Amino acid sequence: MFFSITQEKDTRFLNHQSLGDFYFNHDDGWEINKNSFFKGYKTPNISHGSWTNVHLINNGEIKISHDELRSYPLWWDDDSKILTNLDGKGESIWADTKVAIDKQKNLIKSNVDLVDSSYESIITVDEFSEWVIDNLSQKLNDFNLKYGEEILNFFPTGGIDTTTLFALLKYNNACQNINMLFNEYFYYDDFCNKNVETIRKLHWAYNQTHHWKDRSFLLSGAYGDEFWFRGPYIISLWAAWHDLDLFALLRKRNGYHVGYYLKEKNIKVFQKSFSERYQIQEMYPTYESLKSQILNINANDHQHWHLNNTLHWTPFKDLEITNKILSLPFDDILDHIIDANLNKIVIEKMSPDVIKIISQTKNVNSRDHLWKLI
Repeated sequence: MFFSITQEKDTRFLNHQSLGDFYFNHDDGWEINKNSFFKGYKTPNISHGSWTNVHLINNGEIKISHDELRSYPLWWDDDSKILTNLDGKGESIWADTKVAIDKQKNLIKSNVDLVDSSYESIITVDEFSEWVIDNLSQKLNDFNLKYGEEILNFFPTGGIDTTTLFALLKYNNACQNINMLFNEYFYYDDFCNKNVETIRKLHWAYNQTHHWKDRSFLLSGAYGDEFWFRGPYIISLWAAWHDLDLFALLRKRNGYHVGYYLKEKNIKVFQKSFSERYQIQEMYPTYESLKSQILNINANDHQHWHLNNTLHWTPFKDLEITNKILSLPFDDILDHIIDANLNKIVIEKMSPDVIKIISQTKNVNSRDHLWKLI
């Protein structure tokens, strides 16, 4: 789902369509209907899809529509009049901003409210686990109703998020329609040969994906660390706000994430946030304001969107998961940060036999237990 809207043809792309006074340049996989271009997947709940529609309307305006939580970054360069999600320059368009280009070649922006941090009461781990199982199962069922007959691929890795997804598939008896992959595959077409190195530098998740020539879905655990509240930066804010020296605590605890958190780059994040904890507390005087900031950070954390004919199904791209977790008691959140407890509880409830394939430590010998799938 890579594109640019430009006044001259963008040579980074192989496909160029006239769109009013502009060109719409794009990767493969778009559905074209006159002056309308669509890519992605839609489900009955607009917040659960991942799609984009670029179309020319009657007054000469180019409108960009997409699912509620746009999955990719976007830049507008006012000097060159270029709008793109491929290594752009100029103004960053944040996820809570919808855009169009008017007949005078100006960018029109409108803000939407993506974040609702207003859970009034503390919830329990059991309430969260039951809610998230229902939430994910509904997404899977909606997706399967529309796209279940297409090519669906899943690559088990032994990581906590991919294993959570695997448990969801088994819980819903969905595995029989899915190709289980045990090797990585990346098809290099002309667009990838031109751009994939740049894409991988900008977006780490494209170092961890597959790519096929023909239309296929990859069922992805992307967004897991961040939207399940285990990302180093957001947990550093949460800990600092609570006067918790997370680095000091981690040196005394064991858990799935500890080794990853104690990498030098993450230690610096924890130490910086803790040293600035009074500023953080002043900036976010209430827990609701802290939650709102964390949710806004996640809304702009773009990881996997569609590449040519390979579409990514990403059910964890859901701010409500983060919001619910942040409504749990302090100790339950801390245990989850350290050992991914919430994921493990959800896995145990959905498909307890799957728990055995999780690696002991994040990103270390992650495939060590996959032989247990046999």
